[in-house]
Amino acid sequence: RFARFVCDYNEKFGIQSAEAEDIYKKAEAFLKNKKVNKIDIPEVRYLKGLIRKGEARATAHFVGLPDEQIHFMELPFYETGTIE
Repeated sequence: RFARFVCDYNEKFGIQSAEAEDIYKKAEAFLKNKKVNKIDIPEVRYLKGLIRKGEARATAHFVGLPDEQIHFMELPFYETGTIE
């Protein structure tokens, strides 16, 4: 959904990005055929991380924190898709 949003946003504002379209297609194909316990491809993991980051930022703003006080932890779990 979010990868499609980026493509739609680019189209609406006249931004040419073959890379965004490629990422969307790759993520869509992977998710359509994903097997149970299969680790997400890097593009999907990164998109999920961006979603979590956006939700955390929205929550921080809701409780009154300015951007300068918002910090994100880039944990290995989000990078590898596995628990170490």
